[in-house]
Amino acid sequence: MTLEEQLMDDVRSGRADVERGLLIVSSCCTEKNIADYKAKLDELERNFKSYASARNIHGEIETGKALLDFIWQKEGSRYKKDMNSLAECVDAQLSELKRIGNCSGLSFLYAAIGLRHGLKLNALYNFEHVLLRQVSGNETRDIETTSRNG
Repeated sequence: MTLEEQLMDDVRSGRADVERGLLIVSSCCTEKNIADYKAKLDELERNFKSYASARNIHGEIETGKALLDFIWQKEGSRYKKDMNSLAECVDAQLSELKRIGNCSGLSFLYAAIGLRHGLKLNALYNFEHVLLRQVSGNETRDIETTSRNG
């Protein structure tokens, strides 16, 4: 059974792991490749935890805002038209590259780290664009990951 077939079985049975699914559709084609990228996401999670801690960030909405700031902390535009996979964006975020992804890739990166921090996120998609919606209690916030101001 391929990783894609296994992912679809997991989706049908309700056992799907979003992060794993995003890595599989990002062309991670072996368990080792998935494990390698999960380790890279662990590093980004640690980096974000330090970033948020240094800024005394608490609460879901504040964490969501800080995560976008963390992704955009390098100067200049982070948008890159043809970079749409989680794996590409993880590599770019860990490198010195300034431009790291398009609306899909940046949303996947935000979601992967945000879900690890307990953020409640929904993806909004209209065939041309992807953005995220964060829900915390009665508060809702749309997140435009291709913009520094969200």
